[in-house]
Amino acid sequence: MQPMPKPSSLPVSSDRPGNSAALLGGVLIFLGLAWQRWELAGVAQWREDQATNLWLGLQMWRGVYFAPVGLINSLGTPNPNGLNWLGFALSALPSLRLASLALGLVQLGLIARLCWLLFRETPLLFWAALLAAGSCLQVVLTGVELWAQWTLGLLNLLFLGELVRLRQGAPPFWPVFLIVNCVFAAPALYLGGVLNSAGYAVLLAAVLWRHPARGRDLFGGFRKKVLWATALLLHGVLVWLPYVQVAGLSVTGLDRPFAQRLKESALTLAEFPVTIYRLLPHELENLTQVTPRIMAPDFYLALRLSHYAVAGLIFASLLWQLARRRFSPAALGVGFAVLLGVASPLLGGFAWGLGERLDQAPQLLPLLLVAAFGAFPLPRQWHGLLLALAVVFAGVHFELGRRLDAGLLDDRGPKLGEADLPLDDRRRAVDFIAADWAAKAGRDAARKVSVFYSFGDRELYHEPEVTTWVVVIERYGAIMANFYPDAPYTIGRGYDWELLRRWHLENQDEGKLQTERRWNGHRYTLSMVGLPVPSYVPPSAQHHEFGRVRVSVFDGR
Repeated sequence: MQPMPKPSSLPVSSDRPGNSAALLGGVLIFLGLAWQRWELAGVAQWREDQATNLWLGLQMWRGVYFAPVGLINSLGTPNPNGLNWLGFALSALPSLRLASLALGLVQLGLIARLCWLLFRETPLLFWAALLAAGSCLQVVLTGVELWAQWTLGLLNLLFLGELVRLRQGAPPFWPVFLIVNCVFAAPALYLGGVLNSAGYAVLLAAVLWRHPARGRDLFGGFRKKVLWATALLLHGVLVWLPYVQVAGLSVTGLDRPFAQRLKESALTLAEFPVTIYRLLPHELENLTQVTPRIMAPDFYLALRLSHYAVAGLIFASLLWQLARRRFSPAALGVGFAVLLGVASPLLGGFAWGLGERLDQAPQLLPLLLVAAFGAFPLPRQWHGLLLALAVVFAGVHFELGRRLDAGLLDDRGPKLGEADLPLDDRRRAVDFIAADWAAKAGRDAARKVSVFYSFGDRELYHEPEVTTWVVVIERYGAIMANFYPDAPYTIGRGYDWELLRRWHLENQDEGKLQTERRWNGHRYTLSMVGLPVPSYVPPSAQHHEFGRVRVSVFDGR
């Protein structure tokens, strides 16, 4: 028998660093992306629906009520309360900015974990995928908020990571256990999450069918049986019980003819290359609050070109793998996106692949970006090319993030609505109100503050989007009042959360529906800089500007 070579004589790969170098580079990239998330958290919007999710969690935290249902869908039927429970956890944080940062870091951590599972043996691909998937998402969303599609994206990342672990031969119990938790949790976040749940189940069944040995021994032993029973019971309480409590539950779109839904599903599959294009550039450029000064023509061109390159990478990679009939684990993300796109219209949902309601598709972006920079089977010596492209892609989005952060905080022009007000401006306005309220004689002990929000005034806003949004708040606010005593869905809910959470001050209009809220000598009136002062504010009021938020103070004299 030939003796084993000495350690010093073992062949050493010189074309890539070891896992430790890959991990060190990943940590540095992670820190840079985390800093980007902290900066952009200052311009997070926290629109009324997302702020209401957090408000419901805060009220649960205070013991005001146990939230039976969450927000509403397009049919007016309240969704389950998964987002309320996330709001419950986030309400332990002292500010909306930290809540945005926490959500962004959770997303970034799940992306980093997935990239490490897929590419830890190919460091350049690991860095490329992490840079690409992590750099643009916070910019796309302009801060992270507590809304259903974004949180479904977190479940997608967790699910795909566990599916990769299962395919790589990990002991099957914990990956399958976590995937089953994703299957049950998706409907708890959003009614449309039923589609995600079905997608998780289909891909899990496919992997277990392909690797039957890994599907055995999942229920053996008392401990595993207890864990399965606990998970089922927990999800039964958090997911299905709220559905039972709401009468008339129905699924959007099933009333459309089946032939029409089948046609939309078939077209989505047939137009697969165009589908990938629609899912990527549209959502990556969905920055409705960007002004021409922030998005110069040359920079817009660079942004578009980088997005075309990503879509081309995904398509070329999949064509190559189809031709060779060998698929990278990273391609599972694209497969899941296509599965959801094809199944959505068939099951009564929107046809994302045909461009319908693409605002519901950002949950697929992380999976597509990881696949774009990690699924192409290039020889190792070409990995540097992908890393260079990822650096350019990330650089474009870092610069866009910097422009957004500076431009939105400095801009004073009229905007579409209250959602375009940066979080840092709102925070300064809230701090001013709290300090001024405490400074007035006898007011330091009063817990109810006299504040009115004029962001829904239709005489100030003529854009159809704002008018529609006010109607939505009024309609769904009335629906939610049937379930919550404090009418939580109203304009200015993010300000109310900060006032209550940070300063222990409560809006004196609390408990009133939006349709019942009228200006009646309120001491503080909040409106947008760049638009006229509301006509009902007396001329004697003093005006204070905090970025784009105007606080008009009227002392009643």
